[in-house]
Amino acid sequence: MVPGGATEIIAHFAGYLRLTDDIAKDRLTYQDTVLKLPQDDYTVKLPDYVGQTDFALFNSETLELTEAPPFEAANWPTTYAITLRSLAPSSGHPSSLPEIKAPLPNANGGGGGGGGGGGGGDTIVTVTIDYQIGGLQWLAEISQTNMMADNDQLLEAEGTGVTELHQINVAETVQGMVEAAHEAVPDNLAAPQQGTGQVVEFLVAHDAEIAAGGGAPDEHSVAPGYYVNGELETPPAPQESPAAETPVDLGTDPGQWAETGLNTALNAGLIVDLTESGRTMVVMGDYFKTNAIVQTNSFIDNDQVEVAGGNGTAQVLTGGNTADNIADFIQVAGSYANVNARFVEPQWSVDVVNGNFYDITLLNQLNYLIDNDVTVQDSQSTHYEVHTGENGLYNVAQIFGEGFKYDVIIVAGTYHGANLIFQHNIILDNDIVKIAADGTDPSQSVVAGQNELLNDATIASYGDNLFLPAGGNIQAMVDAIANQDDTFTAWSSSIRNTFPGLGTGELNILYVTGDYYDINAIWQINVIADVDTAIQLLGPPDPQFGEASQQAVTSGGNTLTNDAAIVDVGATKTYVQGDFYTDSILIQANLVDDDNDEVVYGDTETLVSELIAFTEQSDSQSDELAPTQTSIVHDDAIGSILH
Repeated sequence: MVPGGATEIIAHFAGYLRLTDDIAKDRLTYQDTVLKLPQDDYTVKLPDYVGQTDFALFNSETLELTEAPPFEAANWPTTYAITLRSLAPSSGHPSSLPEIKAPLPNANGGGGGGGGGGGGGDTIVTVTIDYQIGGLQWLAEISQTNMMADNDQLLEAEGTGVTELHQINVAETVQGMVEAAHEAVPDNLAAPQQGTGQVVEFLVAHDAEIAAGGGAPDEHSVAPGYYVNGELETPPAPQESPAAETPVDLGTDPGQWAETGLNTALNAGLIVDLTESGRTMVVMGDYFKTNAIVQTNSFIDNDQVEVAGGNGTAQVLTGGNTADNIADFIQVAGSYANVNARFVEPQWSVDVVNGNFYDITLLNQLNYLIDNDVTVQDSQSTHYEVHTGENGLYNVAQIFGEGFKYDVIIVAGTYHGANLIFQHNIILDNDIVKIAADGTDPSQSVVAGQNELLNDATIASYGDNLFLPAGGNIQAMVDAIANQDDTFTAWSSSIRNTFPGLGTGELNILYVTGDYYDINAIWQINVIADVDTAIQLLGPPDPQFGEASQQAVTSGGNTLTNDAAIVDVGATKTYVQGDFYTDSILIQANLVDDDNDEVVYGDTETLVSELIAFTEQSDSQSDELAPTQTSIVHDDAIGSILH
C-alpha cells in the first residue's frame, strides 16, 4: 500500500465503522437540578470529521458528456448530475418527489392505553407535549464519473499494418461484458440508479412483493458475516500500513522498455446514516428492511506473445489474473443498548411531518478507461523507455447524512428501508507482443495479464434488530400524539422504561403521518479496455557499453478496485404494530473468465523479417540475429523489471 495512494484511502474508510462508539455520547447535556443518574459513561465527543458539511458549496449542475460510453443498452447513466440538498420542513410532500400512496393503518386504532402496574414507589406522571411542524428531510444524489481515452501510437513508420494486428471489436466486446454484468442483478434488486422518485417506487414495489410472498427469504439470503467469493470466512485481523514502496528504477543501461498497461481504476464510497439512530422507533404499519450486496468481476485476457533471439532465455509471464469479491454484513446492537441514562422531566417536544418522510442517499461512481496503445521500438545501443499506460482514475466520496436529533421516531404508516451496494469490474486486456533481439545474450521479459479485480463491500447495521409489539403504552402514546393532545398520563416507570431519553429533561419526538423511506445505495463500476500492441526489434549493443542489452514489455498489470461501506445506525428498539420483514442478500460472481494465452518462442528469421517490415529496417540486420530454441519460463519471470 502506498501512503497517500488508493489503498490508503480504502484503509482510511475502515475507521468510520467505529463511529457509533461515540454517537450516543455526543448530545448529552445534563441538567444538574434534575440529574438523578451518575455521569459514568459520557465523556467522549465525536471527532471533527463528523461535523456538518457546508453543502451550499456544491451547486446542482448537470454534466453532458462529450462521448457516451458504449453501454447504453445496459441502462446505466450517460448523463450525470451532482445534487446535494436537504428537504425543507413542509406540511406536504417535497415537490421533487412523487406522492406514493399506500394503505395506512389507523394510527388511533387498536391497543389502547394502560400504563402498567404501580408498586415500588411508582407514581402517575402527566407529560406536557408541545407540537411544531418540523422534521428536516434528506436527499443526496451524487454522481462521480471519470472517462479517459488514451490511445497512444508510437510508430517507426506509417502504413505498415501494425495497427491492424488485432482482430477484435473492442466496443462491441466491452458492450457485451457490461450487459452481462447488468443482467447479473436480479430484477427484484435492480433499483434505478438515478431519480429519487423512481427509487422510491421501486422499493415500494419490492416490499409489496415481499409481503405478498409471506415474508419468505430471498433465494440469495445470507446470515450476517464475512464472505469471500461466496464462502463464509473469518474476517482477517487489521493490518498495519506498509512502508512506502520504492519506485521501479530501470537504470540507464541500453535496451528497450515498454509499459503499456499498469492502469488503475478505483471507486471508494462511504455513506454514514445517523438519522434514525435514536433509542426508539415506532411503526404502526409494516416494517421492511433489505440489505443487499451484488458484486461481479469480468475479464477477457487473451494474449499473443512471440519471442525470438536471446538464445531462448526470454522470461514470459502471462495469465495470473485475480478476481475477488469480499462482502461483510455486520449486525450489532443499537448505540444505546448499554446506555443507562433515562428520561428525566415530563416534557415532550414533537416535530410533525404531514405526509411521507424521506431520508435518501444515492451514490454513483463510474470509471471508464480506453487505453489501446500501439508501440514500435527499434534501437541498438540506446536506453529507450516508452510509458503509454499507467493511467489512474479515482472516485472518492464520503457522505454523512443529517445528524440524529430524535429520541423517538413514530411512523403512522409503513417503514421502507434499504441499504444497497452494487459493484462491477470489467476489463478487456487482449495484447499482442512481438520482440526479437540479437543473440549475444540479451535479457528479454514479457509480462501480460496479471490483472487484479477486487470488489469489497461492507454494510454495518447498528440496531434495527430488536423488534417488539406496539401495544399498551406505545399505542397510548401514539394515540395522544396523533390527536395532538397537550398532555399524556402514565405510570412513571412506564415512561422511564418505555420512552427513555438522554437525561436532558426533554424527550424529542418525530411524528410522521405517512410512510418513512430510508434508502442508502451505492453503484460502483470500473471498465478498462486495454488492448495493446507492442513491437520491439533490438540489434546488437554497441561494444563500448560492454554488456548485453535488455528488452522488456509490461502490457497487463491493471488494477480495478471497488470499495464501499454503508454505516446505518438505526433504533435500539423498534416497536411494530404490523408485520416486520428483514433480509440480507448477497450475490458474488465472476461472469466472464476468458484467459487463453498463446506464447511462441518463434523462428528468429521469420519473426525478424516481420518486425523489419514494421520498422522499415534493412534486411541485412536479420543476419545478426541468431536462431532461438524453446526456453523454460523461469520462476522469477519479472525479476529483471522489478530489480
